[in-house]
Amino acid sequence: MTTTMITYTIPDAESNGVKGGKLYDVWGNFDQFADVSGLETDTSDNVEMSVDIGGHKRERFMRDPAPANISAKTLKYVRGIQKSKGGLPGYSITLQATISGKVETRQFTFDGAQTGLYLFMQDKCKQDTLMWGKTGNPYEPIVKKS
Repeated sequence: MTTTMITYTIPDAESNGVKGGKLYDVWGNFDQFADVSGLETDTSDNVEMSVDIGGHKRERFMRDPAPANISAKTLKYVRGIQKSKGGLPGYSITLQATISGKVETRQFTFDGAQTGLYLFMQDKCKQDTLMWGKTGNPYEPIVKKS
């Protein structure tokens, strides 16, 4: 299964100026909880790169009387394929909702104000959602607007 980490930019709250931030969605699940249309996104896609390595001589041992000639070549490699092991900026946010008849719990990393994310979720959530912050304390349930 191929996954691409998506970074969503949660906007600042217009009504009271609470700071938004970046929400890091490693497995691409945030769109199950909230309407992400209109949000700025940044994806970490694979990038193929190449480096030209010039020709040179290599000695097999110090003061080798017959060093080997190494011809010039182009080294090709791919960047952006290694997943983060949790070293993302911010703190953990846990969301839980009933999706298609099953209770789904997912964890995300967020670097803004928790209140900003809560206000965003109040406005854009797809179904009733529970949210836990970085200390594990639950927030008031987020109820889907009709």
